[in-house]
Amino acid sequence: MKKNRFIGLLLVILFSVSCTDQLRKEQQEMAEDVNIKTLPEYLLSGSIVAVSTFYQDKGVDNDEFNALMFYYQQLFSVKAQTHEEFQQAPDDWNREYNIIYDLQSGINYNEEEGRPSTAAALKVLQSFMFEYLTDIYGDIPYSEALKGREGLLLPKYDTQQEVYEGLMATLDEAVATLKGENDAIDAVYDLIYKGDRSKWIKFANSLKLRMLMRSYTAFGDKQGQLEAIATSDLITSADDDAYLTYEGTNSSNSWVWGTWRDEVQSEMTRRKPSAPFVNSLKGDPRLSAWVAPSLYRWTAQELGDPEQIDTLYFGEPELDYYGNEYSVSCFDTSTVGQMVAKYPFNDSVYVGAPPQGGGLNIVYAPSSLNKFDPYNNVTLSSYTQIFNQNSGDFLRATLMEAGEVNFALAEAKIRGWLNGGQSAETYYHRGIEENMKRWGISADDIAAYIAVKPLPSGTDEALEAIMTEKYKALFTQGHQSWFEYRRTAKPSFIKESIPESVVLPFPLRWRYPTIEMDNNTANVEDAISRLEGGDVQTGVIWILKGTDYAKIND
Repeated sequence: MKKNRFIGLLLVILFSVSCTDQLRKEQQEMAEDVNIKTLPEYLLSGSIVAVSTFYQDKGVDNDEFNALMFYYQQLFSVKAQTHEEFQQAPDDWNREYNIIYDLQSGINYNEEEGRPSTAAALKVLQSFMFEYLTDIYGDIPYSEALKGREGLLLPKYDTQQEVYEGLMATLDEAVATLKGENDAIDAVYDLIYKGDRSKWIKFANSLKLRMLMRSYTAFGDKQGQLEAIATSDLITSADDDAYLTYEGTNSSNSWVWGTWRDEVQSEMTRRKPSAPFVNSLKGDPRLSAWVAPSLYRWTAQELGDPEQIDTLYFGEPELDYYGNEYSVSCFDTSTVGQMVAKYPFNDSVYVGAPPQGGGLNIVYAPSSLNKFDPYNNVTLSSYTQIFNQNSGDFLRATLMEAGEVNFALAEAKIRGWLNGGQSAETYYHRGIEENMKRWGISADDIAAYIAVKPLPSGTDEALEAIMTEKYKALFTQGHQSWFEYRRTAKPSFIKESIPESVVLPFPLRWRYPTIEMDNNTANVEDAISRLEGGDVQTGVIWILKGTDYAKIND
């Protein structure tokens, strides 16, 4: 019996080894076949789509960023508004690292095929993704992150300083390659810049500028680099914005709130622009470009006569900035007295949702107004009709825009980090202008707005003005808005708008994913040991060193 068992075990071992060898051989042949059939430029277009759509979906549809920063209030997700969401760790970061890994495959393949410029463009995108991850978490797997095929399955966590240094070096390398006499980037497969290497250089330099601004106080010795990058080619014009245009022909190439991806149009209607955001836009032409008028309004008078109501509201539909019509109705408070006691009285054209700290969720329609969709309170403003399309001139998967870059330069001037270049006010006004151009605001409206927006003379007042305009310019990029606010504590109305009922502190980071805690325990615990405050939402990551983050929760 023992002999038979031994022979059986030996057969299993031999069979397993044979199967494993055969599987490895088949995998190798498949890999070789893919390399033969896949053109290197395909990896560029595929990577652009993967990075851009992932990043834009997070930027506009992710509650943790947008509800937190008061761009909207969400019907079914109040935990981001009360900061409870940040007490929980995400399950994983697989999608982010899968994109980064695919980018590395594209880099390697294009370098092997003698296409260094295409590889350089992919390096810019990979640096973009790594920076996004480290800005959320702090220390992350970086130098060992992509070595699974080499048997390194549990990568160490590089310090955030090491990650930043490595990424900026990679960006410098990419710029040097793009400036050289190298291959052309195929315009057909370059879905961002149509093969224009000079614009990829601007994107790389602008990304480095962003990183230098975020890490300036942590490094403490980067003024020379900041001066150099500020005088380099940057995205200072909306013509050079880095973005992908949506085709809008199916669910994979359409805007997140369009009918292809949201057939019943509930994703947009259950997100209502927040009052702090709406109020920040008063007097700004972007208000009617982004925010729709309230469809039902209240009046303090008892109108009674239906003809009088018709005269007041039904006769003249209101328009948004782009000429889309909105039929507006009016009802008097005498008919809904019990509801008025619960909902703030507001007869304004634009009504933002008051920040909710729990309990009543104002995005729900009042039950006494049963003509409304119960999940769409039309006494509140929604976003304008351009946002429920599948594609459009202003619907973009945005990576970086000129508004952000100009505001960074204005801030650097005010803080004394930048001596050269133009004046802070010039950069400030340019930031406003380029963002408004991006949204199709007319030259006359831009000029009229800038004319009443001089940059204040005091340092703190100037920074408040710059960061308020930057907050508006980062609409649809909620993640970047959060990254900027947590280091500057501006605009100040963010802190002032948090309801007293919200007792949890404002989050400064995301906790490490549970998949890492369960499987890469030693390395993630080593990273946590370096994190001031530990693996909590108020843990202080390295780039916040020397910034104003402490003012947010004081």
